[in-house]
Amino acid sequence: MWRFFIFAALYAAYVEGETHYGQSGKDIKMRCGGSSSEFSWKHNNDLIFSVDKAGKLRKGTARVASRASPQGPHLLIKHLESGDKGAYTCTSTDRSSRKESPTHHTLEMVTVSVSVTPASPLLLSSSAKLTCDVEGIANPKIKWRSSDTTREENPVSLDKVEKSGTWTCQVEAQGTTFEASLDVHVIGLSAADKPVTVKQGSTAVLPCSLSSSSKGLGSLRVVGGGWRQLPPAEAGGPQLPTLKMNSTGPLLWDGAGVDETKVDFPKDTLSNNLAIKLLKVKAEQAGSYECSVKFEGREPLEAKVDLHVTGGPGGSGPQTGPSSNQERAQTRSWLGVNMWIWVGVGAGSLVLIALVVAVVLIYQSNKRKKMRLRKLRSVRKPLTANDYCQCNRQPRGGDMNRPARGLQRQHVPENIRMNGGHGGRQYV
Repeated sequence: MWRFFIFAALYAAYVEGETHYGQSGKDIKMRCGGSSSEFSWKHNNDLIFSVDKAGKLRKGTARVASRASPQGPHLLIKHLESGDKGAYTCTSTDRSSRKESPTHHTLEMVTVSVSVTPASPLLLSSSAKLTCDVEGIANPKIKWRSSDTTREENPVSLDKVEKSGTWTCQVEAQGTTFEASLDVHVIGLSAADKPVTVKQGSTAVLPCSLSSSSKGLGSLRVVGGGWRQLPPAEAGGPQLPTLKMNSTGPLLWDGAGVDETKVDFPKDTLSNNLAIKLLKVKAEQAGSYECSVKFEGREPLEAKVDLHVTGGPGGSGPQTGPSSNQERAQTRSWLGVNMWIWVGVGAGSLVLIALVVAVVLIYQSNKRKKMRLRKLRSVRKPLTANDYCQCNRQPRGGDMNRPARGLQRQHVPENIRMNGGHGGRQYV
């Protein structure tokens, strides 16, 4: 009977742990089932460290010992490596009974590796395949993510690569997510967005550039390329330079057979600028030019530039390239609108402003006249003294030769004379 109780006690003391999944470079933490301050951790029976009842730490000889540390009674391993997988055991010792309680864990290392075919850098508009390989997990759930899309498939086929970016493979297992990222670098070749237009006899710059410098080509090896005039080309036109890569890697122009009085190009190593200059351009040189870079085992990159040559050096004479009307529309425009339209809009605006000013002036003049008339009508005429005149008229029937009698003096009362007469006036 007592043997049964001893077996039950030992069975209860054996605490089964769990299976953990770790990834290289990540950290992981495992818990110890006991609560005692005296414990030890082992990896495949090799001591990682132990802590005695006084709290003193003693490091062991296990390969993970240098990256392991106690977190209370628990185990923390930093920067996991593929060789860290295996069995881990924590043994906790009770102070009073001195009984040991083991906790067992199993660590499985998960490896997530990503790749792209062909190898990066990729060429613009080319196809590619992304692959995510997972080890350590059976039947993993895999998805790919980028900045603007999610693909729940593996591998992922890209029919037309348009831009550089980062793709991340996400693997889910046992409630844990494992990731691995892949930087995809895309190289393109660009030229002018619109035709290059120059006058005859001047210098024409044909632009062309790689989206990455020659040092960023990685495993790509340039085997050819350069400039050429597309058909129909001028018979006997100047030969244009081609590309070559020297033994140390940088790009160079191969100017063999190129007349440098007609074509100017850099003589030093090239970075990403592949532009050249055509000197003293003739009308017959107008047309389409192609800039290309050819890589070993890949499709070439190509970009086209249209060259338009206008009349003679003074601007007169026939035009080659766009028609005369189109050229005028390009040269006499502002903000994309023909210059004559702007002239018409300006003239119409001036006429409209003049009409508005004239209407305002006429209105103000009429208003002032009306106010003046109203004021004159509202003012009453002032009272003025009436002037009377007296004339010496001959009485009827009188003798014209007879002297007129003098005016008889009017009799004025005494009291009026003494007071100065009417109104202070005296009559005489």
